[in-house]
Amino acid sequence: MPEIDKNLDQDLEFLKRNLEPKFTNIEKIGQGGMGAIFLGIQTSLNRKVVIKLLSENMALDEKIAENFLKEAQIAANVKHPNIVEMVDYGKAEGRPFFIMEFGEKGSFEKILADLKTNQKKLPSLEVCRLMIKILNALDFAHSKDLLAHRDIKPHNIILRDSGDVFITDFGIALNKKDKLQTNPVAGTIDYMSPEQIQNTKDIDARTDIYSMGIVFFEMLTCSLPFESVDKDKILQMHLSNEIPDLTTRFTKEELKKIQKEGILLEDLQAIIRKACEKDKTKRFFSCKEMSDVIQSIVKKVEEIQSVSYKKHRKLITIYSLIAGTLIIFIGFFIARFLVFKTCTDCCVSGNCKSGVGKYVYETGNIFEGEFRNGKKNGKGEYFIYSTKSKYEGNFLDGEFFGFGTLINYSDNDLTKYIGRYTGEFKKNKPEGQGAYYFQDGSYFAGEFKDGLPDGKRGIFYTKDHSLYKGDIKLKDGEMLPEGKGLIIFDREKVYIGDFHNGKLHGKGRLIQPDGTVINGNWENGVISINKKSNK
Repeated sequence: MPEIDKNLDQDLEFLKRNLEPKFTNIEKIGQGGMGAIFLGIQTSLNRKVVIKLLSENMALDEKIAENFLKEAQIAANVKHPNIVEMVDYGKAEGRPFFIMEFGEKGSFEKILADLKTNQKKLPSLEVCRLMIKILNALDFAHSKDLLAHRDIKPHNIILRDSGDVFITDFGIALNKKDKLQTNPVAGTIDYMSPEQIQNTKDIDARTDIYSMGIVFFEMLTCSLPFESVDKDKILQMHLSNEIPDLTTRFTKEELKKIQKEGILLEDLQAIIRKACEKDKTKRFFSCKEMSDVIQSIVKKVEEIQSVSYKKHRKLITIYSLIAGTLIIFIGFFIARFLVFKTCTDCCVSGNCKSGVGKYVYETGNIFEGEFRNGKKNGKGEYFIYSTKSKYEGNFLDGEFFGFGTLINYSDNDLTKYIGRYTGEFKKNKPEGQGAYYFQDGSYFAGEFKDGLPDGKRGIFYTKDHSLYKGDIKLKDGEMLPEGKGLIIFDREKVYIGDFHNGKLHGKGRLIQPDGTVINGNWENGVISINKKSNK
């Protein structure tokens, strides 16, 4: 929205009348056709928030008012670290409004515009890591009731002060219960998939994958793949033109810099072109699948960098010994004038009674975040030394409670994880909706109870990307089908029946892509056929 005069107006007076004293310092920062956008302070947490208010005239239309609040309701029901946090929403004096978190560093649309002005680009490895976060957030949203966001673009990807990102603006998103209207076409022209442009009724998560391919191209090059002053021409290019060659958008110096990073542009080009296939059946099956491919590239580059470091470690060790000797020598004299204090089981900074602080426990655990009455309450980050795990999220009376992320690491330098859970917690355990990601690339998205996934109330994606729903068990840090269930192999073959230790074992039937049904008894994945029929 364009910048406007920040003098008081009727909308501002309206919000002050209805939101103060919970929200103060309210000022208008933008105006659009549907309403106005404001910035304010949430007094209870002393943080900035964004307030959206539907215009008085628009609020008279019940359908418009309902769709306006839909954006807040969708975001509120999809809780993820990389999705905008909804603070509150509702109606005041009959006018809908909602309040959400504020991204201190603004949108990537502005960041990319500034980079383009200064003839600079984001490091390719940084862009890849950014894509992984956004794709995982979208995949989590798709595993809930979200059918498609439909407006993924840099303008709706916001950067926090911490450097993390989140997706916002679910105004035209589709829930799985929604029925897509034939008119009008919804979305932003530069990022719309062919099926969005054609306004087909079978839009799903793959329309977001197409948009992510366009965003990936723009994040890397600071330019769109399809550009024209004629909007109809852009739409036609989305329908028929292939994604341009990435290398044409970089100078020789920039290409050399990317090469030094260890990134192969042809690998990124292949990912973008697959994401932007005109036929959605040829795109990535899910955002998670696209994320995994990018993650494999990042992992490969990090391994190369690690090997490069080891080659020079001997020289580094020699320099470190020399430097260490000098530091000890100099430190001997400095220590005469300074008193150093070590601290365990105490508050090292801030207010650890009722405020924000950092506490180091005798066990080696470290908590940094909000306290109330001497206990962890509110948002915070907790490192648990004995299990080499880290929890980041909400706390209640010292326990994990609400939405958060728990990572169990496999080594001391915390660079690799065994498992990662993102979702709802209760009494220090996953409880409610969430997703658990295993080290082998498999993951479960669905319902958790008493810390364990409920296979009947969720979907398990195996490491080979097969989909499983049914009874499960955990063994040696792995999740395996166990009991009765259903699995889809290669997105084509379907097996319904018994499982043991992750394998087809017992009675079951296998449905082939051509409709052929094979009934029989399995033993460790091998079948003894009873009968064969066509249906």
